[in-house]
Amino acid sequence: MIGVTENLVFTGSGSQYGMVRFYDIATNPAAPKVVAQERLSEAWSGVPDRLVMANGYAYVVTLGAGLQVVSVEAARVPHPDGFVRGEAVVGGYDTYAGGYSGPFGIAMVNNGTLLLATGTGNLLILDARRPPQVELIKDMGKQIAFRVGGASGLMRVNPATGAEESMDVAVSVYQGKVSVVDITTPVTAAVVGSLVLPLASVVNDIVVNARTGLAFVTGGSVIYVIDLKDPMRPKLINTVPIAGGYTSGLVEKDG
Repeated sequence: MIGVTENLVFTGSGSQYGMVRFYDIATNPAAPKVVAQERLSEAWSGVPDRLVMANGYAYVVTLGAGLQVVSVEAARVPHPDGFVRGEAVVGGYDTYAGGYSGPFGIAMVNNGTLLLATGTGNLLILDARRPPQVELIKDMGKQIAFRVGGASGLMRVNPATGAEESMDVAVSVYQGKVSVVDITTPVTAAVVGSLVLPLASVVNDIVVNARTGLAFVTGGSVIYVIDLKDPMRPKLINTVPIAGGYTSGLVEKDG
């Protein structure tokens, strides 16, 4: 199953609705069917953007509304009049009340550690292990994250002992600066490495592969490939141009 957000604006009336729809891609990938849907906003109360899914819930970044948590099972319930009412929105986190402005980037690690990048550049680490409840664990501070990605089980060599060990990691970008954050223990999360990308004032998506030790960052018409095998010294190892294009999203598999 995949989740897709939509912002619907009707010409003439100017009516606006923010939606999330869930598609079954297992039964017939060539013609996926909508199996659940929910209204997230209306009348410009919010514009849904990115989402992650875990444990039967979708965690949706909605500009104007904050983080919204949607129960996929509740969104399956048919509405007799054909309209979607919002009953499946079962939780959330108000980034505006916290002074963080709107959420922009989101990632999930270990099916419970939620990473949220905000309009103020803050990287928030949230506990989503007891859905639909979401609680703030740690604010990593401003000017660190506009987009964020993450992964669990990144293997690295401990410089103190020389032993190989596993690490959960977040990779965020703010105004071209990459920050590598050790989130193995979220409450004591810390930035362990950084890197400045050339000509990357705007980043649209970040994907981290723990098995290969690589991060892939989309920035305008290029994809940056970053080696994270030594998280304290991340290295830019390749820049892949996208001919005549602009990349807003990225999906990666096995490097």
